Amino acid sequence: MKLIKSAIALAVGLVSTSSIASTQSNVITLEDIPKIQKVVSAQVSPDGESVAFTRSVPRELYIDANGKNFTELHLVDDEGIERPFITGQVNIHSIAWADDGQFIYFLTKKKD
Repeated sequence: MKLIKSAIALAVGLVSTSSIASTQSNVITLEDIPKIQKVVSAQVSPDGESVAFTRSVPRELYIDANGKNFTELHLVDDEGIERPFITGQVNIHSIAWADDGQFIYFLTKKKD
């Protein structure tokens, strides 16, 4: 049951933060395409109360240097409340929960 609650919470969190189309229109325009975000991976916590997921965020057109999308780490609880955990110009991958659910492990590459 907790896994189902977590999956629903993740879906609600993702829908609520969608930045593709305006709420007044269901049409995706040419300007929207470079702004599309997607979930790359997700891991349910051992207690089933939270989901950690990585979101692919495109670079800002004509502002950021060319390159692959950034990958941010977010958490969503069983009530659908999402909170950013590590965001910005980062690339997080290989997320995993500790056995006791107290920590989230991940890999990232730092410049130094």
